[in-house]
Amino acid sequence: MTSTTKRPPNISVPTPHAKPVVSVEEWEAAAPLGDIESRSVTLVQSASERSALPPKFSVEEPGPLSRPPTPIIHGKLGQLSRPSTPNIAASPRLPASHALHPKQPIQTPQQFYDWFALIDRSVTHSQEAHIRAHLGTVSDHLETCDRLVQRIEEIDKEVDDMLSGWRSVEESGRSLKDACEQLLQERVRLLSLQYTTKTHLDRTAYWI
Repeated sequence: MTSTTKRPPNISVPTPHAKPVVSVEEWEAAAPLGDIESRSVTLVQSASERSALPPKFSVEEPGPLSRPPTPIIHGKLGQLSRPSTPNIAASPRLPASHALHPKQPIQTPQQFYDWFALIDRSVTHSQEAHIRAHLGTVSDHLETCDRLVQRIEEIDKEVDDMLSGWRSVEESGRSLKDACEQLLQERVRLLSLQYTTKTHLDRTAYWI
């Protein structure tokens, strides 16, 4: 019996030391981080800065964020709490101003179906409006293209008329050139005939 009564004091001795209070400096001195761990922490911090904390951890449970159990979590959550503050402050205002946000919390499947049908109709209407606007833009482009095609056809016709006139001028010039060559040949022939006639007359006069 005496041995059994002495065991509880031995078991209860380490209980006061089960949750010691360790400061950040003591933690870092007892468990220093190597190069790989430091790089991992840096990567996690840089990745966490680009995404905001969920409202569940930043609004409903501020206690664990203010007093984290480890220095790593403290550094991670401490940096995230600053950029996420305006998002948390603005988040309750967005649903109130959004038309698709349910006025009351969804509690039954029918409420969810009604809300989903509302979103579906809104998406369909926005898609149809987008398609109608796109069709209007395409119609304007088609009208512009039709006017351009009509203008190109007019210019093509004018160019054909100019080519036809140029061909007629070229043919007329070729005919004029041929006529001039014929006149030159006739002149040469006449000059040759004149010279021959003059020579013949000179010889005749000499013998007379």
